[in-house]
Amino acid sequence: MLEGKLANAGLIKKIIESIKELVDEATFDCSRTAISLQAMDSSHVAMVSLKLKASLFETYRCDRNINLGLSLANMSKALKCANNDDKCIFKYTEKDGDAIVFTFANQKQDKTQDVTVKMMDIDSEHLDVPDQEYSVVCEMPAA
Repeated sequence: MLEGKLANAGLIKKIIESIKELVDEATFDCSRTAISLQAMDSSHVAMVSLKLKASLFETYRCDRNINLGLSLANMSKALKCANNDDKCIFKYTEKDGDAIVFTFANQKQDKTQDVTVKMMDIDSEHLDVPDQEYSVVCEMPAA
């Protein structure tokens, strides 16, 4: 079983919107400690490496390592159903088969909405990205 809850759906919406222009589909590698993603664009020029640690979530549970292949365009469409301040709960169980269920909860409006995103079989290989020490770190505000 995989289950997680984010207090703010806007965070995951921004992440997916940012990377879906580079990568059409990706495999999310879920473990007890984090959700990771590594993917190359179709021309093999740009690489996306993402790690969402369990501490980012209000609650997070992953009983065993799970690989979820998802279309980022389909995931983006599903996330558009959520307001930025909604809670975002995602859940995958073996009985769900080939789909992950997102639940968006808005306590102010007392409403919830379930959206199902079908998974895909994606051939991907893990890319070894060496740890780097950078001499300069630049932080910029973003809207």
